[in-house]
Amino acid sequence: MIEKRANKRKTVNIQANIVYNDEIYSGTVTNLSKQGAYIETGLGLPFKLKHKIFFYFKPKFIIFMNFNSECIKVFVKTRRWFKIDHTYNGMGVEILNPPQDYFKLINNH
Repeated sequence: MIEKRANKRKTVNIQANIVYNDEIYSGTVTNLSKQGAYIETGLGLPFKLKHKIFFYFKPKFIIFMNFNSECIKVFVKTRRWFKIDHTYNGMGVEILNPPQDYFKLINNH
């Protein structure tokens, strides 16, 4: 199978807080690259929204990743939703204007 990604993903286990609509949700970043990441949550996505139309939009939000006692703030845009056991609880995101701390995070893994 041919890899479609522009950048190779690295497997990680980084706790993250997801801020969307002035609410905070917990998640785990399980892989990341220079331009994207995959985030799993214990909650069904898209969090408290129940409208199917939400999945057609690509919402933007903020994630705070906790790494080596630092908190890295990253703006992201949803690219894909993933269903596990009939519930959407994973999402692929595009990293928007990554800060230098984000690149340090990738290089340290």
